[in-house]
Amino acid sequence: MSRSANPKATNIPNPTRQANTINKTSTTRNAPSPPPSLPYKPTPQPLPRPPIRRPGPTIPAAARVDLSSKEYKHAASKFTRVMIALPILLVTSYYLFDRLALGHEAKSLERYRAPSSDGEGEGVAKEKEWKEGFSG
Repeated sequence: MSRSANPKATNIPNPTRQANTINKTSTTRNAPSPPPSLPYKPTPQPLPRPPIRRPGPTIPAAARVDLSSKEYKHAASKFTRVMIALPILLVTSYYLFDRLALGHEAKSLERYRAPSSDGEGEGVAKEKEWKEGFSG
């Protein structure tokens, strides 16, 4: 079968075969040989883009803070109060939510109270008196 009859055959030059023929001829002529041709053109590398500078407001350098000023001490005191109060607020609100919304009982200190003459803790007796005063 001939090459022209084969539909899959293409006429792409073989770079190694061309390189071999060029080298053979160049040694006989003693002339500089051109570089072998490639079956494709190499893609050029894109140039790096310079960074984009957009005009904007200039920010002044940060001024030094006077630690002995009245305003600074006031702000530091507020910050300290918030940092101390925030954990207390979160924990107490959690326990109140647990009692009021979820219906769990408050923890009791019955076993730690001193017993009274009637066998109950002193605090329990006072609590009963207090509740009876409201009931009638």
